[in-house]
Amino acid sequence: MMKISNLWSLVAVSAALCACSNDGLETGKGKIQLTLSNGNFFETATKSVNESAYRDTDDYDVVVTNVNGKEVIKCKGSDLGSALPKELEMGSYDIVASYGKESDASRDDFYVEGSTSIVLKPKDVVPVSLVCTPTCGRISVVFTPEMATYYKDYYIAFSGTRALGSKVITYAKGDTEPWYVKLSEDRMGEEISYTLALTVKEDYQHRDADGSVKTNAKVEGKFTLLRNKAQKLTVKPNYTPQTDGGMGLTITIDDSTVDRPVNIEVPVSWI
Repeated sequence: MMKISNLWSLVAVSAALCACSNDGLETGKGKIQLTLSNGNFFETATKSVNESAYRDTDDYDVVVTNVNGKEVIKCKGSDLGSALPKELEMGSYDIVASYGKESDASRDDFYVEGSTSIVLKPKDVVPVSLVCTPTCGRISVVFTPEMATYYKDYYIAFSGTRALGSKVITYAKGDTEPWYVKLSEDRMGEEISYTLALTVKEDYQHRDADGSVKTNAKVEGKFTLLRNKAQKLTVKPNYTPQTDGGMGLTITIDDSTVDRPVNIEVPVSWI
């Protein structure tokens, strides 16, 4: 029969082992190694937005939060070398790197972001590579010089994205700067509606059968825009006396890729 003293010794040893084991689980730490990069976005410069500045990841904001939402690391991209790798308690972490300002639609700036989640185990060294890309698409419009021959005034109004809601953004005659429009993460993109409003010059105004003259007209349509993609609409008049009122338009939608632009012959609706 085992002696009482020996039994208590075994109990004490077992308790000590359990305590060590629990301490190991609670204090187990790992490390994160993080690198930043950005994708090939937009690629063309504008007057109001210096897109090249977005390629310098030194100014990016980096935030690492734990499962409770507490920030455990917050630094600039330029400080990653000194901030990481850093020992962190085992557990789940969200990592976000970002730059710029996010708006429903803007001509002054846009927002890029890269994010991921990891699970850190004791003694792990987890390499993380974040690719930051825009959360918006870009829209620009070119009115060909011939538009001034037939129309006194014209503009395009865009609407319909989830971020815009009931708001409308416009691209007026003489505008040259693009719009950066916030979009959802849906890989299929979002559908954007446009209305081209026209004020016709006197020589090309539409006259109804009752003799009344209409000076205003519109063209409506839709196209799809994805994050990190640019769409350019080129609007060109297509005047032929045989058409209704003699007026028509060609709208070329060019997504600046290897795909061929879409040419849409559209009649003008008089209002």
